[in-house]
Amino acid sequence: MWQEKIQDELKRRKMTQEDLAIDADLSQSAISAFLSGRKNPSLDSLEKIVTALDMSLYQLFDTTHSEKGSLQADEFKRLKSQIHQLVDSSDLSQVHSLSLLLSITRKFLR
Repeated sequence: MWQEKIQDELKRRKMTQEDLAIDADLSQSAISAFLSGRKNPSLDSLEKIVTALDMSLYQLFDTTHSEKGSLQADEFKRLKSQIHQLVDSSDLSQVHSLSLLLSITRKFLR
């Protein structure tokens, strides 16, 4: 899941959630809630997080390099659910970014 990728990147960079919150201009409680799965971030928040980590949304959701090389059924369901939650929580000003994210992940949703 994308949360694990962020946590792995934080470990790799020897950063804390508080460091990420500062760099992404988000609250530490929001970062904690996102990474624990208690709250779903908006697309804007995800963009801030990946920018702070010098990543892209594609890298965050890319699963082609997983151990088995393809999505497992439970990973597929979680990714699809996360995309739907992002769609539901996005406003019209985020349509372009959301469209880009959906086109990148489209092949995984079929």
